[in-house]
Amino acid sequence: MIIPIGLDAHPERRGYVTYVLVGLCALIFAWQLSVADEEGAGRYMAWYNVAEMRERAREEIKRELGPKADEVSAEELDAGIEAFLDKKLAPEEWDWTRRPWTLLTCAFLHGDLWHVLGNLLFLFIFGRAVNGRAGHGSFLGVYLFAAVASSYAHILFSGSAPGALLGASGAISAVMGMALAFFPRHRVRMFVWIFRFARVVEVRAFWAILYWFGYDLVMVLFVAKGSGVAVMAHVAGYAVGFAAGMGLLASGLVRPDGWDLLSTFRGRAVGRGFD
Repeated sequence: MIIPIGLDAHPERRGYVTYVLVGLCALIFAWQLSVADEEGAGRYMAWYNVAEMRERAREEIKRELGPKADEVSAEELDAGIEAFLDKKLAPEEWDWTRRPWTLLTCAFLHGDLWHVLGNLLFLFIFGRAVNGRAGHGSFLGVYLFAAVASSYAHILFSGSAPGALLGASGAISAVMGMALAFFPRHRVRMFVWIFRFARVVEVRAFWAILYWFGYDLVMVLFVAKGSGVAVMAHVAGYAVGFAAGMGLLASGLVRPDGWDLLSTFRGRAVGRGFD
């Protein structure tokens, strides 16, 4: 487990948009919990907590099969789960083209408590600094655009039956892509827990963000569609955020300060490298 706990960047503006986004996601998740036990919970669970809904489907199918459950292949079980979900939702409600706005709204929904906490931690750590550097309008514009672009990337990667997509991970990956452009030489404090090794370490943001991007890229290339995580949405988010960050620097809308990646490429970087 490797999670960020701090970034030593201190831009001139406060990240007010980040605070609003964090608060909005938290409030919406609280609303999700409030409706989960109401009549029609199956519909809400399928929309807002797909992981739990799938687990319920798996248990029900195995109970119906009885001793024969061990003879069912993973492909047949997955098909049964999809059929179970189709009973809870009308087929058109799985079709994003009937509700294209869900490409954006899905970025404000989360599957469970750990999902929302993990996403909001990354958004809080990196978003405040990026928001302060990019400005409120540019930051919000990139965030929302990346939410839509990453959702669509997930659909394209998943093929004809992408299923549901929940979470702000794609948009937050874009925030980290912008952080790679703006703050590569700044240090990220991370809590690292691998087997018996548990401590706080500091590394350059350049290497930390490349690690998270590389992890998602490996997942896309080798684990692909079987992981249950929308890794292609993450990869697309990084690409959108990095391109936007470099574009803002190159256009002068965000002034290079000698610590950013563009200054490094131009040989005008302040201080040492990425060690």
